[in-house]
Amino acid sequence: MTKANVEGSCNVEIHEGTSGLIASPGFPHSNYSNDVICTYRIVAPVGSHIAYRSLYMDLERRGRTNCYDAVNIHFVDDDNSTLGLEQYCDQEEIFIDATPGNTLLVEFFSDDTVSASGFVIEWTVVNPAAMPPQLNCDFDGAFALCPGWTQIQSDDNFDWSFTRGSTPTRDTGPYFDHNTESGEGRYAFIEASGVTMDQFAQLASPPIDGDLNHCLQFWYHARGKGVGSLAVIRKFDENNHEVLWLSGPETSEDWQPVNLTLPVTFYTAQIIFEATRGNSFFSDLAIDDIKFNVGLCVNSQSLLDAEETTQALTQLRVSPSTHTTQDCEKDEFACIRSNECIKREQVCDDIIDCTQGSDEDWCFSEWCPGNQYWGACVDGCNYTCADGPTSPLCVRKCAYRCACPPGAPVLHNGWCIQFSECPSDIVTEVITRQTKEKVHGEVMTLYEKIGYEIKKKTK
Repeated sequence: MTKANVEGSCNVEIHEGTSGLIASPGFPHSNYSNDVICTYRIVAPVGSHIAYRSLYMDLERRGRTNCYDAVNIHFVDDDNSTLGLEQYCDQEEIFIDATPGNTLLVEFFSDDTVSASGFVIEWTVVNPAAMPPQLNCDFDGAFALCPGWTQIQSDDNFDWSFTRGSTPTRDTGPYFDHNTESGEGRYAFIEASGVTMDQFAQLASPPIDGDLNHCLQFWYHARGKGVGSLAVIRKFDENNHEVLWLSGPETSEDWQPVNLTLPVTFYTAQIIFEATRGNSFFSDLAIDDIKFNVGLCVNSQSLLDAEETTQALTQLRVSPSTHTTQDCEKDEFACIRSNECIKREQVCDDIIDCTQGSDEDWCFSEWCPGNQYWGACVDGCNYTCADGPTSPLCVRKCAYRCACPPGAPVLHNGWCIQFSECPSDIVTEVITRQTKEKVHGEVMTLYEKIGYEIKKKTK
């Protein structure tokens, strides 16, 4: 460890400045003394928080059950109420974190025997409200939840948690985060203890521009008995959303990668990570290292196979996220938008059983070609490049079939694109044809008008 260039002190209170260092008495010239108690209080403007981390740590070695010399970080809220503390000794690193309020309270004490060279802690005043939204999130910053990301409070049952190392419950969850693979990095997870089966938590991204294709990449972890499900949902507004991906029942000791292409929609949307608790408190789920890159994914994926898709979708549909008040039996599915119950095996079987067709809504299918999806009550046919951008929509028949997404409505050579991406010769032909049709229509209207005037005069 390299010693930082700072003079040690004891019993310090700071009310000015935006950053600085605090160090143990005697640092860097000598070891701290025995039987020392020092307090360091840093107060930032109301509404701000203080990020902190250690730059140097060398205290007496930790005992079998406790610290002999230690640094205590006290969690103090805006009312100066102590919420708890974290204790560090030996050469334990204080990883970057932030205070819950505007006060950082650090306490250092030593016993009457061994001493060491001491500690240095760096602090910085931060204001989350002034931070720009950040799409990419690894949960490793001073604030676990990246700027612009939110816990949805109105629809879900509980919140995502954030931690370093392993989850509180044994035999479930990761051992470390994916990014650092050490105790330094954080990840987001749902703690299955204390909540019941089918309760769910939702984490929402900042708004994403729908004018460009995006590749969403993240890692997820599912280990333990009775593991629940993880859904990735694109939410346009309160009444319009689509399920992009659903996890299967597999469990693994390792982090699993997911790559999802988010096609152009021309609508701003949020990405929602919805984790549903399984049938056991050994069912922690975790996510880490979320990234959004402009363009298509090289290897975009959906569910691993159709059987797992149907199973996970059924589980998601019967969770409270369906917002249904219909009471159905445990082996039944509550139809959305209609007061009906059907058997679970009737969900996503390509047969509409619910009056409004909700049992076949957004059912992913391996045989949908290209970048088409299984649509919920979509139009009866797709555009083609030959139709042109001003052609009337196909007659709406509330069809359930493979369809192009709204942002890429033109089907060309088995792939959904925008009309501007159609081959130039077809575009020229369409524009020429539509121009002729327009002129012809105007001429016919003129003929009809002239004929009407002649007919009036002859009467």
